[in-house]
Amino acid sequence: MTRLSAITLLKAMHVLRTSRLICRSARLPIANPSTQHRTYAIAKAPAKGSSSWSEVKRQGKASNKADTSPSVVSVSSGPSGTTIVVPKWEETSMTLGEWTPIKAKAENHGEVLQIPKTFKSAADIGAYPTHLAQANQTAFMVRQATLSVIDEVKKEATNTSQSRKFFVLDGPKGIGKSVTLLQTASHFINEGWIVIYVPQPSSYVNGTEPYEPIPNTDCFIQAPAAQKFLRQFLTMNEKNISSMKSSQGSSLRSLLEQGVKDISKAQDVLGQLLDSLAAINDRKPVLVAIDQVNAFWSKTAYCDAKSRPVLAHQLEIVRRFMQLLTQQKTMANSACLAATDRSDTSLLAPFFSHSLNISPTLGHSSPSPASHYRDLSQTSQRGTLLSPRLQPASYDPFASLSETHPQSGSLLKIDVPAYDAYEMACVLKYYTESGRLRNGMG
Repeated sequence: MTRLSAITLLKAMHVLRTSRLICRSARLPIANPSTQHRTYAIAKAPAKGSSSWSEVKRQGKASNKADTSPSVVSVSSGPSGTTIVVPKWEETSMTLGEWTPIKAKAENHGEVLQIPKTFKSAADIGAYPTHLAQANQTAFMVRQATLSVIDEVKKEATNTSQSRKFFVLDGPKGIGKSVTLLQTASHFINEGWIVIYVPQPSSYVNGTEPYEPIPNTDCFIQAPAAQKFLRQFLTMNEKNISSMKSSQGSSLRSLLEQGVKDISKAQDVLGQLLDSLAAINDRKPVLVAIDQVNAFWSKTAYCDAKSRPVLAHQLEIVRRFMQLLTQQKTMANSACLAATDRSDTSLLAPFFSHSLNISPTLGHSSPSPASHYRDLSQTSQRGTLLSPRLQPASYDPFASLSETHPQSGSLLKIDVPAYDAYEMACVLKYYTESGRLRNGMG
């Protein structure tokens, strides 16, 4: 074998291995190279005088001056000659636009955009999913799943009935639940909403935060965790709460600053913040966005004075947020959106997982829980069906704690899908043109 052919073979092996890794992360099947062929051809951009070019240029200027005007890439696949049109970012420096509300349109589906600087500033103090921060990931593709979630949140915020929805993003690990939640939270921050964003609640239960008992109760406070949340909330929502008053009539911003400066007041200030948002109706809409939500229904790494394990709802900061999700504390003009964590095996929550599995799925008709299990004999006070047959949910301690159960009929699961062919083509072109994939396709 000559040196040139050996290099060619190594290149081919690298491209195939990289393609398999990308397809695996997107949960897509690998195409057989012998039966499928793709060609990439760059179409000419419209003339500068045409209306289409002017429209693209005007949209880019409105969203971000650094945006580049996209040309078009045609992707042909298979013997039928199916054509997919995807955007192409022509500048090799890959200067990307920002993910702003003006970009939340179907026409921008497939574009890769940066999380806004106003939102990333909170990442410096921990308001960012850890696995994304460690990988320094701040640019994500606009997916149809995110656009659909945004629409559902807007509808729920205008819902005036007593029946409220608790949306939960679910799917296999690595499918994009945390990114979808992050993009949604960032979108509504920029739309002027008040956003309660909790990206890493596993830190509340995994033993990393100091805790101390509340006298004459079985609950515990985590003052440093509460202080950290208040700092994150104030950084992200500073503009959106500047003129708000607390339920006691004082400035909400001043109240939050007290909790940030004095750690001994942090837990009480957090409670007053949530009480104020629930009590005041003439305020901006509120989005409650919780990642790793199964942590709220898990056992913790803590023990009480008698060496008994502490459950998550015994931690005051968790209990406060859980009241919003279970609708023990309701907020007008608001929506609750959460995402599960399928990677951290320490966050097992059998009862919550069972409740989620038998809940309706957005966009799909789902049979009632009773049709799954004909012999269910127990019902909690909040309408959740229990049965000895449901292992391991039946011996989860949360199964008998009705105050921790989501309101009957409120859970609505949203399955985050894998990349479709169009999204896969978009992300491959982005990787290629950014220099991450050097396989000769660009």
